[in-house]
Formats: sequence, C-alpha cells, structure tokens
Amino acid sequence: MRILSVSSIPLWDVEDGKGIPSIYLGQKAFLDAGHEVMFAYAGRRHARSIYHGIQMVEFAVWDPAVPPRSLWLTRVLERLRWLIFLPVAAVLGWRLVREFRPDVIYGHAYHAAPVAWLLGRLAGVPNITRLYGTFLFPYVHAPLGRLVKLHEVLAFRSPCRYLIVTDDGTRGDAVAAALGVPASRLRFWRNGVNRDLCDPVWDPAALKEELGVPPDHSLILAVSRLVRWKRVDRLIAAMPAVTRAFPDVTAVVVGDGEERANLEALARRAGVADRVRFAGLVAHADVPRFLSAADIFVSLYEISNVGNPLLEALACGRCIVSLNNGATGEINRDGEVAVLLDEAALDRLPSVLIELLRDDPRRLALGRRARAYALTHLPTWSERMTLEVQLIEALAPHGAPEHGRAG
Repeated sequence: MRILSVSSIPLWDVEDGKGIPSIYLGQKAFLDAGHEVMFAYAGRRHARSIYHGIQMVEFAVWDPAVPPRSLWLTRVLERLRWLIFLPVAAVLGWRLVREFRPDVIYGHAYHAAPVAWLLGRLAGVPNITRLYGTFLFPYVHAPLGRLVKLHEVLAFRSPCRYLIVTDDGTRGDAVAAALGVPASRLRFWRNGVNRDLCDPVWDPAALKEELGVPPDHSLILAVSRLVRWKRVDRLIAAMPAVTRAFPDVTAVVVGDGEERANLEALARRAGVADRVRFAGLVAHADVPRFLSAADIFVSLYEISNVGNPLLEALACGRCIVSLNNGATGEINRDGEVAVLLDEAALDRLPSVLIELLRDDPRRLALGRRARAYALTHLPTWSERMTLEVQLIEALAPHGAPEHGRAG
C-alpha cells in the first residue's frame, strides 16, 4: 500500500529525535510492514527529503511569532494559521495525490482532518483522521464552547473511515461520543512504551555531575514541552518549601518551549534557581537516563497527565506524583500506583513531596507498583503500532487498490 500523510506538525514535533515519538513511530511501522510512506507537513520552506526511508515533503505555511504572554493573540493567530493551512495543504495535497497515487490518506492532528477527507473524496480512497489527544472535552457540551473550538469539532466530525484518537486521559472517547462519531469508526488507543526503557539502569552520579547537581541530592524530575498548560511552574513554586524541609534535593526540568524564560525567572524570584536545573531539549532516546536517576517524577498538567512522559515513568518504575484530572485517575483504579492530588488540593504538593523524600520504603513501593502496572496494562510500541498497521491493511484485504483511480 501507499500511505500519504498530511500534517500540520513535523514528524518530530520539536526537532529530529525530540518530542512526541508516536508520529514518527507510526510512519516507521508502515514502512517496516513493507508499505510506501509519504509524509507532507507544514514548515517554513518548500523541500523534499528522505528520512529513514520515509518520503518527506515540507511545505511553507505562515507561522507567526507570538509573545509568550499574549494568550489571546496566540489563540487568534492559531485560528488564522489554521485557515491558511487548509487551502495550502489541500492544493499541495492534491498534487501529491496525483504524483504518489496513495491507497489511504491520513490527516494528522485537527488541522489536517478536513484536508484528508477532501483528498480522499477526490481520489476515491479511504481517509483516516489521527488525533493525538484533545482539548475539547471541557467545551463539548456547550454550544458556545463548540464554536470556540470549531477547529477541533471539525476534526472529530470530518467524515473518515476511521478516527484514531490517542487515549492520553483527555477523554477523546467521550468527545467522539458527544459529537456523534459512530463507535465502529472510533479507535481509542493508548500509546505504547518500551518496557525495558530503564534497563540497564544508567549511572545517576554521572548525570548529576553533568547537570552540576551535588552527588548526594535526590532528584525530582519533570519532562514536558515548556508551554503554559503543562504547568511546570507548579513544581517550581513548591520548591522553596521542599528545600527548607529537605535541603538535599534538586528539581530537573527536561524540555524546552515558549515558557522557559518565564520558568527560569520564577525560579530566581522564588530563591531556588540553584535548586532547579533546566536540561533543555533531550533526544527521546536519552530520556531514560533522567528517569533512571529520578527519585520522584512529577506531572502537573492542567487537562490530563497520561501522556508519553508519565507512561515512560511508569515503565521505569518511578515514584509518580500527579493530578487526579482528566482520566489520570484510571491508573489508580486497582490500587495506589501513583500519588494523585486533586487540583483543589495543590497546596499540599510541597508536603507530599517532602513526605515521599523522607519515606524511602513508600517511595520505592510506589515505584514497584508503577512498574507492575506498566507491565500489565501498557502495550509495547510494537503491539500498539501493529494494531494500526493491521487496521489499515484491512482496507485492502485483496491487495492495494489500483493506483489509476487517484491519478
């Protein structure tokens, strides 16, 4: 089969090898299964290349630079970029359809879902909508909310053969049901993990030396893109109280983004700049080094916390402190796998961290239960991607359709 993907975000959402791995791993799985893959994505230039066997097509779409604190301007310009993306991607996509003659067309993220539907309709081939979580759940039951989030509503409502939504705790299944998506069309799958992520265990002392952290310090780790809603500021705000009660501790923040300067300034104002290390962008393959060294993993996102970093922390058997929001609480359904705070009880965060730092047996027990949960409940990346490959291959059970239709 020939698979054409149209996306508003690159194969790696940050830079090569950094960011969420699921987009790249999906394309690689199709390639490994013997299919041809073309990935067209919005960028800053027009260019073609080959990346690990994947045919890459970058096309230029206006992407404004927005001051980090201008939230309203950010939202306005995001919508404007979406409106510009739609015709640009549709025109280029049709050219690629005629050139590549795909058997299935993917629309990645909400920008590209309507484009994939249009191209599939014109080419006479199935189209797939692939969404990596959603911000829509708090708005979906209010008419005004649906209007505010029209771009996401259209992604869910765009006709497609299958709607594949990542089960990251943001309740994409409930959103799909509220918007009338037939259950037979929805595939609500959790991302995979490498169960041997932290095996062998890396040397914590070497990492601490690289980061300038005293060798006897405990580490509290956060891994995320540094944007507002991932709320790394909550950890930094807790650090003054934590360090007063437990001096030998340092927080390490892995990731980068528009909020980094604000977070660094917050650490200075709070008097803990020497107790918060910003490691910056780290290749996905290097994240296990940080997880292995962490005594506590913290994730305090606003919407849900069951993203790749938390899943990988589970696989590494880390003691996890997070929030009981979205569907995050499901990981504690069969027992205490992580310490989950209600958002109304965030003022307890410093005391919870202090108690865990002082209580080695409990912290280690939580880590063991986290590891057991990962082994029992989380698919491997191979298992997860096999589901998707089989789903797509079933669209052409007797072989790929004739390419002449799309031409």
